[in-house]
Amino acid sequence: MSWNDDLERRHYERQEEQQSRGGQNFLPWQMDKVTFVKGDTFYIRILRPVDSHVYTRKYHWPKGLPPISCTEDHPAFYDQATNKGQCSLCTIFDKKDRAKQKKEDVLEVIDFRFFHVVPDESKGGDAQTVERCIHDEPDNDIRNNRCHLCNNNDPEISKRYFGGHKVMELKEYQYNQVWAAHEKLTNTCISVVGEDSDGPIICGKKNYLLTFLCRHCEEILLDDKEVQRMAPLAQDKYKRAKQTCTHCGKADWPYAIYACESGHGRTPTPMEIEKQVQPAEGEHWVIRGSMFDKVLEVTVACQEKAIKGQREPITLYNLNVSTGEDWSSVYTDLSYFGFDDEQIEKLCEPWDLADRYRPSWKLKPADFSDEQSWVDAVLAEQAETVGRPNPFAGGSGGARSAFSGEQGGAPRRSFRS
Repeated sequence: MSWNDDLERRHYERQEEQQSRGGQNFLPWQMDKVTFVKGDTFYIRILRPVDSHVYTRKYHWPKGLPPISCTEDHPAFYDQATNKGQCSLCTIFDKKDRAKQKKEDVLEVIDFRFFHVVPDESKGGDAQTVERCIHDEPDNDIRNNRCHLCNNNDPEISKRYFGGHKVMELKEYQYNQVWAAHEKLTNTCISVVGEDSDGPIICGKKNYLLTFLCRHCEEILLDDKEVQRMAPLAQDKYKRAKQTCTHCGKADWPYAIYACESGHGRTPTPMEIEKQVQPAEGEHWVIRGSMFDKVLEVTVACQEKAIKGQREPITLYNLNVSTGEDWSSVYTDLSYFGFDDEQIEKLCEPWDLADRYRPSWKLKPADFSDEQSWVDAVLAEQAETVGRPNPFAGGSGGARSAFSGEQGGAPRRSFRS
């Protein structure tokens, strides 16, 4: 059996586990992952990452093989003797090789499309894949349903599946395209300032940088006059670099205070947040919008790019992200599709991405007498997969615990603002 990537292998492993419990019906791996199709336009809701950090998946992709998870940043593979992470493939392949270490940022999203499970003609029809349903409306809205798959005589093909919770794996250029939309949304204050018959009323005014504070003692690092004299690029550069406070002597990222053009809102200070201080009457705390606060429309635009040394160009899947939808909660968005609060909570429950992208899909820590034995086995498996000698033969020792609650895949992107 051939697999397209690690996700497919993990999906088949889950199927094997389900079969051992008597399970019968399995969905193709594409139902767990957002795939990009040229010219496709669809709606997603990005779920807010745990601790505001985006998981970074590291992997190697040797020619003729599926991607293999990199273990360099996994806490169990840290070698205290060398003060480095261990990965056989990082050692075997240099930076010029196709199998060099690669990175993708992983977002968890709600995919609002519907899909049909159909025979995969690229594999002779023996396997299954998914095809987008042309009818985007919920099952209870059957008006003008002209989807040929919905009208198929085979009930298994005509059945519709809601996209739901998926991972969206992004190359650096794709993440930056999504991030550009996020930065645009941060310019709006979405604090709730009232309510009417249609629901909550948000401020909706533009917010702007007012001042910078020390995160530890709340000393003013730059006052409003100094900030106003700085060009936007200079403000951004200052915000993204650690600053040393002259009052307490601690170095950290500055804490930005924003105000909104309503004239009635500003960002609470760290101390006000800690003490749960409420704003004065007629005032409100500024809540900056984000890509987690509304549905986003994504259009896939393909671009061919020639690579030096390669005969065939590669295809870049650029993501054009529109932010024109209304501000909303994920509960409001999913209730339109007939889900109740309990179903929505389950649907949005964060996945354990460290487990999803674990170092080996065959070798499980629970099957070994101790953690180091598992680490040695994974390092040996990595080398064996690419037909090379194991650079860590004999074991290394000094590994930290992999089961202390730390996630692999670091470093992780932060949404600190």
